[in-house]
Amino acid sequence: MIYIYPYGNFGKSIEKCLKLFNLQYDIIDDSNNKISLNHTNIDSKNDIVLICIAKNPNQIIDKLNLKGNFNHIDGVLYCLDILKTEFKFDKPNHSYEDILAELFGITNCLDQNSTSRSEFVKFFNQYGNFINNYYKNKFKNIKIWGGIDVSFSNMKHLYKIPSILEQNGLNLIYIFQTKYYKEDPNKKFIIILNYYLWHFLDFLPNILSSANMKVSNNTKLYFIEHAYCTPRVLPIISDNPKQELNGYLLKNKNNINLIGNKQDYEICEKIYNSIIVKAGYPSIDKNLENYSNDCKKEWVMIAFVDDAIDENSAFNLAKVLLENGYKVIARVHPAFKENMKKLYSISNLNFIFDGSSSPIESFKNSFTVITNHSSLAHTYPLTTLRKAILFMPNSILDKEIYGKTFFDENLHLKATNFDEILLNLKELEAKKDDLYEQEKIRSYRNNEVYNLGHSSEFIAGFILGKWGGGMSNFNMKIIKAGYPSLDKNIDKYIHKQNPKYILISFFQSNAVAKDTIKLVKFLIKNRYMIIIRLKPGENDFKCYSELDNKSIIYDDGSDDVIHSFENSFTLITDYSSIAHTYPLTTLRKAILFMPNSILDKEIYGKTFFDENLHLKATNFDEILLNLKELEAKKDDLYEQEKIRSYRNNEVYNLGHSSEFIANFILEKLKEK
Repeated sequence: MIYIYPYGNFGKSIEKCLKLFNLQYDIIDDSNNKISLNHTNIDSKNDIVLICIAKNPNQIIDKLNLKGNFNHIDGVLYCLDILKTEFKFDKPNHSYEDILAELFGITNCLDQNSTSRSEFVKFFNQYGNFINNYYKNKFKNIKIWGGIDVSFSNMKHLYKIPSILEQNGLNLIYIFQTKYYKEDPNKKFIIILNYYLWHFLDFLPNILSSANMKVSNNTKLYFIEHAYCTPRVLPIISDNPKQELNGYLLKNKNNINLIGNKQDYEICEKIYNSIIVKAGYPSIDKNLENYSNDCKKEWVMIAFVDDAIDENSAFNLAKVLLENGYKVIARVHPAFKENMKKLYSISNLNFIFDGSSSPIESFKNSFTVITNHSSLAHTYPLTTLRKAILFMPNSILDKEIYGKTFFDENLHLKATNFDEILLNLKELEAKKDDLYEQEKIRSYRNNEVYNLGHSSEFIAGFILGKWGGGMSNFNMKIIKAGYPSLDKNIDKYIHKQNPKYILISFFQSNAVAKDTIKLVKFLIKNRYMIIIRLKPGENDFKCYSELDNKSIIYDDGSDDVIHSFENSFTLITDYSSIAHTYPLTTLRKAILFMPNSILDKEIYGKTFFDENLHLKATNFDEILLNLKELEAKKDDLYEQEKIRSYRNNEVYNLGHSSEFIANFILEKLKEK
């Protein structure tokens, strides 16, 4: 009989290896009296004890010697001897690769000078070089762009990127780990290889992955975060988050880190020499394409990750929720199902265990999620537009890195005990269909998440531009730059409550001036106060001399427009640029006063009129109706949030377009 002793993490890894070898074994575990060393009968002639401890193995050997003269060997060396005996260097053996991966994890914990470590490293390098040569020869006649990591969440976090790259003529090798491999006729070129052996593959120019693994120095790793906000999780899981982040971003010589959102980018840019790209998060785009808001929101999700919450706490929380009349959906992180197995014992019609590959159905049917530092804490509110409850001690909630925390007041409520959870649930249930609350999150999402809705396309385009060397390969004619003048407006603008005036601004000609005079007289007759603003260069108010009235302010256009914006609740205009900059600055709609024949003119399906920013009017009566509607809504926060959300999604590089354009020019100069 083979015995594993002791039975810690080292021993459990050796156990996995013995299972893969199909060997029978038994366990000695001093923490369990029934199977402790003192209660185990070992045959000194026929049995062997595998010493499975990283530090001070002599202590374990001394304990064995006190009991008897037993055969013993280091657990790593035992497994290694079997590998050396059985392995033939003719083709990959995927079962043995998994054993190598387990041993790799163990030997990283061993003393640098230990025999088992040095023997393992020799064999590991020998096998790795064999694997590299095997696949290099297999694909030697094919022009390969690189590898695509399939195994991590079945490419969920890569979404459409591989298909876009293939549509653009790139040859991709799909890299599977053994346990995740499934035959797929759509995947022409395949490598089956454990993550820990990737760094031997020196013939792949690139790898795209959501697992930040070590790769060859010849390879660029395009790394997409698999957790939405990894940098902000680090203070929770690490004692030295800044050092951890440094290693995370600079893991490989050629790491290109594709960042999903502004807060993470602002953290990552602190790391000197890291290559970071404002890319977006394809997994959220996938959520948004599959999510619909048409289900009744009757359920509460609970979804925790690892041992930050013990199974008793999760179990007790579910019971408290059920006792208080809530319907509960429990979703457990795939890697930590064992930690939450007590939840499986709950038998209640109002309790569902969601073990599906996608959380979308649970998202559709719930009005909130209670979670800890799971990525779901962010992806749930960003998908559903409903806040999540973070159930963690304040000491964890307040942990930060470069001034940023995992907790985000735009997306979360805090709870440190069950009573606080119940209070939060009452608040969220009351607001579950509140459009204003949803628009606030939508607006935040559109401003925070890079390339929302098209991150796969952006990342694929970025890769295609890099493939072959540098930005010049984009063949750029237009740049998604932004509008610095709008940024200037927003910086200066102060949003005032209950503004009294209507701003009027038209491209002036004698004919238009006559119509403007008629319009102003009509508005004054209806007791409105007016600001008339001329275009720059049109500084002659003589044509308006007959309108000498205390209800009119004249703005000659020589100064900043902001004062007129701040004091008006709408704008009446034509095809002037102000028709767009006014609502995008003030978050109040403008009225376009033009004939329908002009309003409906389009180019490539687009018109000057934008229903998100404008109301239409073709005569004075329609203007009056629009004014009554806009006056009633001039301080309506929901209406303002709708425009803010549209603005954040529509305008490129909002708030930092000057910086973007300047940096773009500097980068182009560096290429010269």
